[in-house]
Amino acid sequence: MSNKKIQVKVSAVIINEQKAFFQDDIGNMLFFTKDHMRLASDFENLQEGSLISVELDDQNNIIAVNLEGLEEGFDADALDYLEPNSFLLLGEPPLADYLLIDYGKYVLAKGDKDIDKAKQRLIDLCKELGANSIIDFKIKKERKNVMGFGFIYYYATGIPAIVATQSKNNGQISLNELQQKLNKKQIAKLGNMFANVRIGKIVLQILAIVLFIVFAIGFIYSK
Repeated sequence: MSNKKIQVKVSAVIINEQKAFFQDDIGNMLFFTKDHMRLASDFENLQEGSLISVELDDQNNIIAVNLEGLEEGFDADALDYLEPNSFLLLGEPPLADYLLIDYGKYVLAKGDKDIDKAKQRLIDLCKELGANSIIDFKIKKERKNVMGFGFIYYYATGIPAIVATQSKNNGQISLNELQQKLNKKQIAKLGNMFANVRIGKIVLQILAIVLFIVFAIGFIYSK
């Protein structure tokens, strides 16, 4: 099958992430980066409502994007947004029903022996950090052993995010207000702590294997 070209309107732009979102001709929410632009300098001129032409392959993958201009009569100041009515647990972007306005870049985690409590602890943490959703949400389980007693411990993991739907004169909050909600400094601090814990666990596992091999070799040669 041959490539196709569509002309669409930009739904949202995250300048600091160099990403922009649009809805294709069958309703899928897609995003492209500065690298997709035929003229990279055009990315700085993108805004909600910009008209773009997008070249897609037969798998709906983006090949290239051209900036065409602003939709006639478009008023960027008239656009506002609606946040979800409740906190959302979402999968990996692109998202079907919401625009991904901003996200924290770091995976955070909370654990508990009860799966629902682990999930709620992560939700509470992300709410404190300003998020209205979690993307790439996952539940992982790990077998632990304390003083000879084994049990399953659950970890809820994900990335704190801001999602919304776009409105025109019927929304509640502006794009700029949404982009200021996340406490990214604290997210980065917590994310690095979580990453260091994971690295520490891997190092301990490697050391345990090495010690076992050394012990086994010593045992064999002692005979």
